[in-house]
Amino acid sequence: MKRLASILLAICLAFTALAGTYTAQSLPDVHRADREQFIADPDNLVPAAYRDSINAALKTLRQTTSAEAMAVVVGDYDSKYYDYNEFATAIFDQWGLGKKDKDNGLLILIVMDRREAVIRTGKGLEGLLPDAVCARIFRNIIVPNLRQGQTGQAILASVNAISQILSDPAATDEILSSEADADTRGSADDIDGFHIYLGLSCILAVFMLFIFLISLATLRGKSDHQKYNSLITWRDPMLIFTFLGIGIPSVATIPLLLLLNHWRNHSRHCPNCHARMTRLDEVSDNAFLTPAQDLEEQLGSVDYDVWLCTQCNETDILPYTNRHDTKHIECQLCHARTAVLTKARVIQKPTATQKGRGMKVYECKHCHGTFEIPYDIDPTGGDNTGAAMLAGMAIGSALSSRGSGGFSGPIGGGFGGGGTFGGGAGGRW
Repeated sequence: MKRLASILLAICLAFTALAGTYTAQSLPDVHRADREQFIADPDNLVPAAYRDSINAALKTLRQTTSAEAMAVVVGDYDSKYYDYNEFATAIFDQWGLGKKDKDNGLLILIVMDRREAVIRTGKGLEGLLPDAVCARIFRNIIVPNLRQGQTGQAILASVNAISQILSDPAATDEILSSEADADTRGSADDIDGFHIYLGLSCILAVFMLFIFLISLATLRGKSDHQKYNSLITWRDPMLIFTFLGIGIPSVATIPLLLLLNHWRNHSRHCPNCHARMTRLDEVSDNAFLTPAQDLEEQLGSVDYDVWLCTQCNETDILPYTNRHDTKHIECQLCHARTAVLTKARVIQKPTATQKGRGMKVYECKHCHGTFEIPYDIDPTGGDNTGAAMLAGMAIGSALSSRGSGGFSGPIGGGFGGGGTFGGGAGGRW
């Protein structure tokens, strides 16, 4: 049992060491995920209060000088690929710290298990933070605090010392970048994009409601069946626009849906004796349909509502065309919506600049007659019948065109793509 316990303990220690071992690629880039984060501490080695203070200090440094600085605290790195200096440079280059025009990036790296730390500067900061100054900060601030176990204080105090140097007006003029800041740009675009999207949705809702009301006015005096057939074609587009407009256009869509349901399903009275009529079910109404109408219902091209007056036997048969059925068209011979395409032949092939001509042959399933409909073939080989008119609507691009920002959660930041010559200072403590 003792041997088994020792093995289990060794396995646990191995997994713990593995969890705290990083490469530049596996280290989480916390700032790109959330622009308020300036310290990568994946193993939670820095107290939360210090992390907040460090984030605030580095954010202020970036806002006042445009220098892109990050702090990193890890348990260990993969020594197969780096020593501590190489690890710091790899992180710097992986994240692209600093603006391209000034190379004003800065990295403070602490590796707890190896008792190693580095201050790495971008090429543009080496005049203000030469190796000698970085070595003094490392020797006088970072090392004493780390030896006392004050990891958070070591970072915060060194950041404050660096900020004092870089915030000098003369220094700021030297390192201040003219490039737009990725953090500020992302924030403004995300907020503006969201407000623009809301505004467009409201405009769309008002426009849809206005057109809907105008259309209702033009249908005044028509029967409910005519009103239904006139506006049913609006249902699907308005539902799509309501979805795209995050529900705001429902001010027009909901009244439309309610009216469509009322026009088709409300109770009716006999035009002869004024008694209330009964709508027959889908089985009983077949006795009142012609063979052509019955076949249309079987094929799903037309749905018929049959209303019967039980007092005087008045019968109203109301057709409702299935707009989603693109397979069947109206037969030119018997006029039932039961004709299907059987073949298409090319009469004249298209050229690079001229349309071609073709002929589509249809056969009616009711009268069994055949008829032909000519069509054009465009120069690319397609036809203009509109069989594939609807293109996909790109919603996601309007919502996520900027980094990881969006309508909820942290908004992502970024860096300017700067580089380093390996300046700075570091060592063991």
